[in-house]
Amino acid sequence: MIFNFYYHKTANFFHFIANLSNWSPRYTTEYARGWLLKTGKLSKDEKKRLEAVAGVLSLHDPVPEWPFLTPDESTVWENAKGTFSSEHLDTIREAFRILEPRFATIWSTEEPKLKQWLRALEKRLDEPKFRELETDLRNFFGSSATEPRLQVCLLISEQGYGGVSLGNRLLGLACSGVPLTEIHGVMATLYHEACHSFYEKPLKYDLISKVTSKLELPHAELFTSKQDLPNTLGEAITSNLLPEGYLAHKYFHSQVPPAPKKGSKADFRNWRLYCAARMFDTTKDYIESKKPLDTGYINRVWETFGDFVKEYPSK
Repeated sequence: MIFNFYYHKTANFFHFIANLSNWSPRYTTEYARGWLLKTGKLSKDEKKRLEAVAGVLSLHDPVPEWPFLTPDESTVWENAKGTFSSEHLDTIREAFRILEPRFATIWSTEEPKLKQWLRALEKRLDEPKFRELETDLRNFFGSSATEPRLQVCLLISEQGYGGVSLGNRLLGLACSGVPLTEIHGVMATLYHEACHSFYEKPLKYDLISKVTSKLELPHAELFTSKQDLPNTLGEAITSNLLPEGYLAHKYFHSQVPPAPKKGSKADFRNWRLYCAARMFDTTKDYIESKKPLDTGYINRVWETFGDFVKEYPSK
């Protein structure tokens, strides 16, 4: 696996605006809260522009970000014409204009951190053990395709890190808000997103569909619709590997994942942690015996959901 790390101002400016607009649950309110603490409350005009951007982006779900995060900054706006109408692009451009002074304050301190992160990630990923990690992923997901070069756009964050797979072999990795000492967690997140982008398809969702087609719609705390079920199970399966599960422990020295504390909220995030903890030994057995993902493993993931709702009932 070859990762091409880069960053540029336009990608990060869009990421900044998208987070402040809070248009999707994918975005992290902690980032926006931290940035506003540093730059002050939003003006009425800024709020108006952000609300307009949120409306535009919601019409282009699930991944309207990708034109702005592509490697060549000089082609961003031209590429965006293929995704957004001229009217919608004008809305986004106006938000860029109005929020430029606010973003400049954040960018002046965060850009040097992204430069440090880029160098650190490139150096660490040269280590041979990560070729072994990639072999484990290929075996588990039954992938025999030639591994591509993945484009990874580094993004600003605030007291945390996260990742997103945007399709077209493009990943976003938000990391500037944490020290370099947390590189193992950031790398585990990077490989989690690489799974979504490359390793896990098509085997994973072919198998999941065989399981979910026979299931009844479960509690709404975790699944809002039958259509949501494959994606939710799929996310839990990959999280059983990393950033929470066995491969994070094997390659990034993470602790064996603990189950959520008693009384925790019965939501997807806590079930994902619960599943990674309960299936740690099963996942280890699959990886070390080079056994590929199968319906037996997926059914076991589903069983942990039943166990979870008994131990963590909704309130």
